[in-house]
Amino acid sequence: MEWPTLCAVDLCDIFLHQKISYGFGITLDYLAGKTTDMAFDRRTIERIQDIEKLSESEKDNVFALLDVFLAKSKNAGNTQIK
Repeated sequence: MEWPTLCAVDLCDIFLHQKISYGFGITLDYLAGKTTDMAFDRRTIERIQDIEKLSESEKDNVFALLDVFLAKSKNAGNTQIK
């Protein structure tokens, strides 16, 4: 059974959009306008993926450090962090 032409075109479009988003270092969701709140660059996504590979205790340490930094930034009046 052959795929309908429309499906083949849609798949090509998906691969093209994937390459574009990768080139700009953004997610497909952001490229498609599905999210405006969070747009992660490639480096941030790779870091999150690396954190996911850590043990639970290592993750706890990373998040504790991050929480302290974010709290300090909020208290310093950093308007970027809400």
